[in-house]
Amino acid sequence: RKQRDRDREPPQHLATARAPCCRAIKAEFGRARIVCRPGGSTVAEISLLGVPAILVPLPQAPNDHQRLNGEWLMNADLATIVEDKEFDGVRLVHEMTAMLKKFRVTGDPDIERRKRSIGPRDATQRVADLVVNHCSTVLPAD
Repeated sequence: RKQRDRDREPPQHLATARAPCCRAIKAEFGRARIVCRPGGSTVAEISLLGVPAILVPLPQAPNDHQRLNGEWLMNADLATIVEDKEFDGVRLVHEMTAMLKKFRVTGDPDIERRKRSIGPRDATQRVADLVVNHCSTVLPAD
């Protein structure tokens, strides 16, 4: 491979998976565990996908909104929250080990992932309806 492609490869110590087809991607999502910042879009995706996550809120997030986003997933038993200042390699191993025990895949990973999904299935339609309603509102003349 070209050097440029090798430069894009993740470090060897990180566990990553490449799936050759859609069926394999679904299976990998069923086994996935995510570590991320709990921004609004990310939390929405995690909730719909039903993928367990370790959430590390950005300390400077306005009004601590990332923590509030993450608490929704935590209360649904789909995530754990770790403070940025407490997040290191030791804590990652601890949280990941606990998560692997809690979300052990025993059957079809895609079915198990879908069972954990808490996101509204009609979210796209809801957003589209909001946009259409907003755009069709007649504004008062000045």
